[in-house]
Amino acid sequence: MEERTKALVAEKQKAETERDRALMQSRSLAIERDKAVRQLQEQQANEQQHIRQAVSQATAEKDKTIRCTLKASRHILSLFAICSTRQARFFGEP
Repeated sequence: MEERTKALVAEKQKAETERDRALMQSRSLAIERDKAVRQLQEQQANEQQHIRQAVSQATAEKDKTIRCTLKASRHILSLFAICSTRQARFFGEP
């Protein structure tokens, strides 16, 4: 009976050791998983920031192009108005 008890105690200790090792491995894997998730979230945040900056820059460049085009258009219209006025004077139109 004593040997059987010793064998059962040894089996119990072995099972507890395996359980403890499995728990430690599980915790270790959970830590690695959490670290990977944080890194992915940081990467996604950086990508979103980069996209926002690119969109902002493209919008600013587009706005600048539109302003320049409008300025040029106003200048051209002013020249046409000046030419039209001079033409009217030249041909004697009121």
